[in-house]
Amino acid sequence: MSFLPNISSLPPHSPFQLTGECESDSHPNKLNLGQGVYKDENGQTWALPTIQKFFF
Repeated sequence: MSFLPNISSLPPHSPFQLTGECESDSHPNKLNLGQGVYKDENGQTWALPTIQKFFF
């Protein structure tokens, strides 16, 4: 017997769904601009140029 029989599952949250789709894409030049911290090929934190202009 379930304690919550009338609760249904929610669809995937779109930002996380997009991240999953990006991770599964095999294109060598893909770029994930979803949520999170951006890293360059050396693992260094990278900020978008528009952000650098205003904050750095």
